[in-house]
Amino acid sequence: MAGAKHYDEKIEISHAYIGQDYNAWANPEKAYDIAVDQIAQGADIVFAAAGGSSVGALKAARDQSVLGVGVDMNQNHLYPGSVLTSVMVRVDNAAYRALMTAHRNIWGEQKKVMGLQEKGVELAFDQHNAGLIPQALKSQIEQLESDVILGKVQVPYYEEKGECSIQGRLLFK
Repeated sequence: MAGAKHYDEKIEISHAYIGQDYNAWANPEKAYDIAVDQIAQGADIVFAAAGGSSVGALKAARDQSVLGVGVDMNQNHLYPGSVLTSVMVRVDNAAYRALMTAHRNIWGEQKKVMGLQEKGVELAFDQHNAGLIPQALKSQIEQLESDVILGKVQVPYYEEKGECSIQGRLLFK
């Protein structure tokens, strides 16, 4: 939400939840229905941050001729030409980092957070979405990633306050 608002202050964002328990992460049928409803209300990009359920939202985006954004792993190949990108959670990098700190006896019990700088998350660019993202846009994305890493762009951290706000504006709670 903060990224969309950074791009366009006036952008309208709709959100819905499949559920609040672990079953919400494995219900692609409900994600499909929610995405179809949001598209009918005018959504032109669907991002389902819902694990295995996201496959249903991506299918709805394809079926309704809008763009989808994959989550957790590279899902660009599922519906080539309709998956704009995938927001990948780089568990491999987190595991490597944990193993190396344990091996070096510098592991601490505190919570660890990995963002762009630590390569904990990244966007997927490949042959399946190459036609959707012109080089100029990819360059803008790379610059924005750099600005986030350098602290030039503020990214809200939900867990600190139990809400997501940026520059004093509540995005969600």
